[in-house]
Amino acid sequence: MADGGESRERWRRIAFAGRPDTGGMARSILGLVGLGGTLIFALPVALLGVEFLVRGRTTAGAGLVGIAVLMVVIEEYVTTPADVPGVVAEKTVGKALGSDEDESAEDG
Repeated sequence: MADGGESRERWRRIAFAGRPDTGGMARSILGLVGLGGTLIFALPVALLGVEFLVRGRTTAGAGLVGIAVLMVVIEEYVTTPADVPGVVAEKTVGKALGSDEDESAEDG
């Protein structure tokens, strides 16, 4: 199994929503709506944590800020079962269409 690194990379792409080929910067409309929904819940938790930190309740404040950060990180990077069909479809379409590098290699 000489392609163990390739296989590991493939499973990493399936396991995480942040796409290495786009650097995680490209977003679909549904991705933006999902992030917005997460922020609706995470921002009040973070603000409460900051308020606790300012008032001297450092343990509770740091915990709440950490929870808010985790809410956003999990939404951004962890793939849920509902995301798997989209990842599979994206890979299938990408392989079916090929890449620009493949076309330029054939032309040259």
